[in-house]
Amino acid sequence: MSGSKELGHLLRELRGKQSLRQASAKTGISHTYLGIIEKGADARSGNPVKPTPETLKSLSDAYGYPYASLLEAAGYLREPGAGYEAGTTPPAERENLALEQLPARTNVTFRGRQLTAAEKRKIVDMLDVMFGS
Repeated sequence: MSGSKELGHLLRELRGKQSLRQASAKTGISHTYLGIIEKGADARSGNPVKPTPETLKSLSDAYGYPYASLLEAAGYLREPGAGYEAGTTPPAERENLALEQLPARTNVTFRGRQLTAAEKRKIVDMLDVMFGS
């Protein structure tokens, strides 16, 4: 099952016996768009639908379902070769990282590029400025 169809199936289950119009009133998302998301593709164009993270947040709040799980089902948290399977907790959610320890960490990347020790220290310095030391 493709990502958009998988997400659509999940959202249909979460909606339960509510009509699309009832779910629309609860989520603030048009009933037409909810139907398109649940089908996984726009019937007019046949293109897969990928709702925005903001739309998924509204659905998460309305259905009482974990936001991260909807993001994963929509493909936002799943990167090719990320090393975790659907239905498992992504590494970023599995461990608690004290950011002041960032310079000591290995394998810290940003947009696919390994950060140097100096870059990691600079991030901590910026966080100190933002949040006070």
